[in-house]
Amino acid sequence: MTHVCQIELAEGEGRAAQWLAEGMAEWVAFTVLERLHLDTMPNRREIARRGIRNHAALISARLDLATLGTPRGFTVRHLKEGSVPTYQLAFLMTDYLIQQHGFARVVEYIRSFGTHQTPRENFERAFGITLDDFEREILTHLKSLIP
Repeated sequence: MTHVCQIELAEGEGRAAQWLAEGMAEWVAFTVLERLHLDTMPNRREIARRGIRNHAALISARLDLATLGTPRGFTVRHLKEGSVPTYQLAFLMTDYLIQQHGFARVVEYIRSFGTHQTPRENFERAFGITLDDFEREILTHLKSLIP
C-alpha cells in the first residue's frame, strides 16, 4: 500500500531514492503493527540494529547512497549483501530521517518528484542537507547503534 501511495505522490514509479522508498514502506508497516499492538517500533529498531551489525556497507564505512538510491542498485546490493540486512539498513536510515524531520517531511520529499527536480536536489530541499553530508551523518549514527 505504501508503494502505491508513493507512486501517486511522485506521479510515477521509481522516482524517489529506492532506499528511502523501501525504508518508508518498512517504517509504515512497523507503525501499523505497533498501532495494532502486534509489535513495537523499539523492538523493530532493535531487530534492525542487530541485523546490520555485520553489514558490508558499515564494515567498509561506505553506504554509497547514490547507488542504493536506484532501483537497480538497490536490487544488486540486496542480492549481494542480503535482502533482510539491506531492508533493515533502509529502515534505520529512514527512521532516522523521520525522527529528525518528521514523517510529513518524508512524504513531501516523495511528492517533490512530481516536479522536474533531480533526486539530489529534492533530498537537499526536503531535509536541508546534501546527500553526501547525510551519508556521512547517517554512517556515524548507524555505527553508534552497533556495540
